[in-house]
Amino acid sequence: MRGLRMRPLVAFFLLTFAISWASWAIPVIPTLGPMIAAIVVVWLTTGRAGVLDVASRLSRWRTGPRWWLVAVSPGLSLLLIMAALPIAGQPLPTAADFARFTGPQASSLAVLVMVTLAASVGEEVG
Repeated sequence: MRGLRMRPLVAFFLLTFAISWASWAIPVIPTLGPMIAAIVVVWLTTGRAGVLDVASRLSRWRTGPRWWLVAVSPGLSLLLIMAALPIAGQPLPTAADFARFTGPQASSLAVLVMVTLAASVGEEVG
């Protein structure tokens, strides 16, 4: 425990790799490895107060409108393109079209959104 308090960053990286690499058989768990490792290391080094601080930081979004626009611009661009396709006389892409670029496991939009959210949350918290 003393070594963990002296080298929390080393413990975080080791735990992140251990969790992520050991769980490749379970589809979403590797993307949550950094988050799980961060919570474990924070819990062991600073206790419940540290974990609550990490959790509270997830809800503090202090940024200007310009950066919100940057963050949502890929989604907005996709929506504009999808709206323009029928106007241009082109068919909308099918689930098979999405699967061709993202892999067969993401052939439904719901699965693609869930995997993207899990990956984002797991990596950003870490």
